[in-house]
Amino acid sequence: METASTETQDDVSLHVEKIINELNLNDEIIKRHRGEARSIWEKTYTKYKEALESENSSRRWFWELLQNAVDTLENKDDKISIKVKIRKKNSEGTNSNEIEYFKKLEFEHTGGTFKPSKDIDELDDFENFFRPGSGKQFSGTDNGGRFGTGFLSTHCLSPIIKVEGICEDSTGSKFYSETTLDRSEILKEDELSIKLNKIRIINSLHNYEQSKSDNTDILNKPIARFTYYIPDDNKYKKTLKTGLEAILFMIPYVFAFNQEIKEIEIDDCGFITKIINNGFEKFIKNIKLYSTSVKIGNHKSVKRTVALIKSDENDVQLAWRVHNVNNCLQFCDERNRYSKKFKSNLTTLFCRYPLVGSDAFNYPTIINSKNFRPLEKRHGINLKEQDKSNQGLLEIGNKLFLSFISTVSADGEYIYNILNTKYIKHNNHEWIDYVFYDKLINNLRTDILKTKLIDISSNKQDRKSIIDENSETIIYFPEEDFSKTEEPDVIFSSFYNYTCDLYKNSIPIESDNNNWLNILWEDKNILKIGVEDLVKKISNSINLSQFIQELIDIEITDENIETLEAQTIEWLNKFYNFLVIDFKQINLLNLSAGKEDFPIIPSRSKNFSLLKNLKKDVGFEEKEIDEDLLLIHEDFYYSSNKKYKDKLLKKSFTELEKLKKEDFITEESIADEIIKKLEELIDIHSKYIKKTENGNTLEDKEVKEKQNIERKLSKLQNWISKHNLKRNYFKNSHKKNILQTIIDEKESENLTHLLELNRTGKVSLERQKEIASDDDLEEKLKYGKKYLESIRKKEERDAKNRKIGDHFEKLFISLLDFEIGRKHYEHKDGKQDFIIYPNTDREFYIELKSVSVNKNSVLLTPDQGKNYGEKGERFFVCIVPYSGDFADFTQDDFKSKASFNNKLSNVFKQKTDYISEFIALQDNVKGVFPDSLLEDFNEKSFKYELRKEKSWKGLDYTMFINLLKSNN
Repeated sequence: METASTETQDDVSLHVEKIINELNLNDEIIKRHRGEARSIWEKTYTKYKEALESENSSRRWFWELLQNAVDTLENKDDKISIKVKIRKKNSEGTNSNEIEYFKKLEFEHTGGTFKPSKDIDELDDFENFFRPGSGKQFSGTDNGGRFGTGFLSTHCLSPIIKVEGICEDSTGSKFYSETTLDRSEILKEDELSIKLNKIRIINSLHNYEQSKSDNTDILNKPIARFTYYIPDDNKYKKTLKTGLEAILFMIPYVFAFNQEIKEIEIDDCGFITKIINNGFEKFIKNIKLYSTSVKIGNHKSVKRTVALIKSDENDVQLAWRVHNVNNCLQFCDERNRYSKKFKSNLTTLFCRYPLVGSDAFNYPTIINSKNFRPLEKRHGINLKEQDKSNQGLLEIGNKLFLSFISTVSADGEYIYNILNTKYIKHNNHEWIDYVFYDKLINNLRTDILKTKLIDISSNKQDRKSIIDENSETIIYFPEEDFSKTEEPDVIFSSFYNYTCDLYKNSIPIESDNNNWLNILWEDKNILKIGVEDLVKKISNSINLSQFIQELIDIEITDENIETLEAQTIEWLNKFYNFLVIDFKQINLLNLSAGKEDFPIIPSRSKNFSLLKNLKKDVGFEEKEIDEDLLLIHEDFYYSSNKKYKDKLLKKSFTELEKLKKEDFITEESIADEIIKKLEELIDIHSKYIKKTENGNTLEDKEVKEKQNIERKLSKLQNWISKHNLKRNYFKNSHKKNILQTIIDEKESENLTHLLELNRTGKVSLERQKEIASDDDLEEKLKYGKKYLESIRKKEERDAKNRKIGDHFEKLFISLLDFEIGRKHYEHKDGKQDFIIYPNTDREFYIELKSVSVNKNSVLLTPDQGKNYGEKGERFFVCIVPYSGDFADFTQDDFKSKASFNNKLSNVFKQKTDYISEFIALQDNVKGVFPDSLLEDFNEKSFKYELRKEKSWKGLDYTMFINLLKSNN
């Protein structure tokens, strides 16, 4: 409470007397209005104090003036124009004092005149300015208020307001009246200030009475004008600025709800802003579009569109700012814009005009009803009243909201901007029934969860709801705090992509995800996914094969297993790198919760394991430990805990270098353990041999164990013959002991020599034993040694050719994927490489042959040749010549150089018939091919040679693809 400086009683009396004389007030006038002035002062004091202290007044003053202006219209078809003029000036004289101010704001409208009271309990419109009450009767009227207590809130702009305009008396006569409401000292409680305030109130009452009797000339007078003398004070300056900004933000909604307003012009010291109500524009389904044109200064006029949906009874309307793009509604981020501009929550409750201060009651859209019963301060609606009328209107709004979001769910954009249901729960606002409010908001949330609103791709037809018809969650929201990382946005994008890979077709598109998170609430059906959840999701698969199906969602076959494993391991490598390098949480590779572990790293056995349980896999010449050697070790130690495949990390996981250098298992150490066990097994076997030599019969279990030892030793001997020449883990004594254990001594020398020749490991130990019993073995081995050397060279060539073939097959696969799609072909080995349109009557068969340009022929196997003869023109040999390094050969090279020949089927048919006839038994005579011993070292007995001169010519790539497509 402000207090004036102490003055004597004589000083007060003299000062009051002086003001009375200046105002020409006599004793009779003062006596007649004295009691009324006292009552007015007390009421004005309370309301004025509330206006100055309210944080909402700066955003409210314009709507009070606009509302009162519109309420003066008598005919609903009439339109009103508003002009706001702001000017700078130093001072201005009035009939009571000299006013000093920073700016002067004039609010003027073209509506109706100030009307006389129609009821003995009401005041004339003009009287309400100095006798604060309200000339409005709420029931049965669209009026929001008529110059009553709400007008006092506009004193937040200035303590001094000049009111002038044309009035009517009860006979219909018109006269001009004006009064200056000076409340600059209303809050002071010293005797002088109180008396001066009452004197000024008496003067206003007297002047109004005089203007009625004087019948003042109305020519060239404004219908209504309110002049605010704004002090040079930051508080008042900020109120002016905020109020003007609030006009531009809220006016599109106010225009949509109030078609009586034609236009508003704001002249701020010569800078003109023109706001025009364009009214109804068009229907989109059951949604109406209203538009407002805003022209600021010399800038181009901008259209602001509001989408509005209303109940059948017109009692309730929902509205939101949108951009209309080809009849697709894009919903604006109104809450964020409003919050940034005014540091306050968006006002969503409207009673034709915004109920500023009601933001504690958050609704997803703007909700308006002319039938809302506002509180006197117009900062909310009473939700605790007996008749529940306001609650009923809000329940209508909820039904309307479901219709609104259902309408836009098919093709609307940025719909999350009209779905915010977050609120400050139970904040003790005296007008909110929180039991009702909670139920209202929860009903809205149920509608949001069940409506298909969320884009998971650019195709709107893929939209999904958060829960399905069975209330099962089907959408997940990636959420993780990467603020402490160096590039949080980049790292979040990686995290988002991993989430999409693991939760296919269940993740919002990345540009929408954070917007959804901003409006969602805590709920058991709303699942937010963090990095730890990804680890747990991966660990749901207990091995690599299961995870391949989870990640790639494709059936694993013998043909694709190698490719799918490589793709999956590459994905896992990148994910581990993300955890360790980007997210810096290597502990997630050892994630445990209580007694449950969440392993995600596949071991050599392809089962998932924790990082701490794995050892490095360091093999021969830094290659992986040989798979067959691991199997032999596991077989030897079957009943022990030395099963290394579940403990070894595949060497391909290069990002997991955090393992200690000494924490590894080598191939040599595996061989050493096998040697230790080997001696034990040979000893056991020797005991059984001695037992039988002594004439004793072995028990069944002893027989089985003896046979099992021989099986294990045979597998080891096969490995030694194939790999030991370079490794040299096993000595000749080991090899001799193994052979002597499983065959007699006479055979062992020849067999040892044969094993040395069979370094490729193509001949099994059992077959070697059969060969070793041949009487002509010595002679055959001399010939075989030279033959095997040529075979080894051939195998080296074949290994290189396989790499070349793999490269060209991958090129062709990628081209077929693009041209006809993966489901329209199969990749095979054997008689042909590819079958197009498999299992249909339109099958094509392609054998792919890459050949260096310096070669003049390619070879086909007997099976391939036979297939060519049988399939006729549906069998193509594709010849792809290349030069230089085959790895540089691209898809474009393939398309330009490939030739597809299907015209040799008759030739092949004759050749294959001749071969069949040659080997057929007829009159005890048949043709035979090389010795069976040599066949063991040879891939095929014969091949077909296609010469370059004629057989390479055929369809080019484009012609071939067109032929395939024409047969689809």
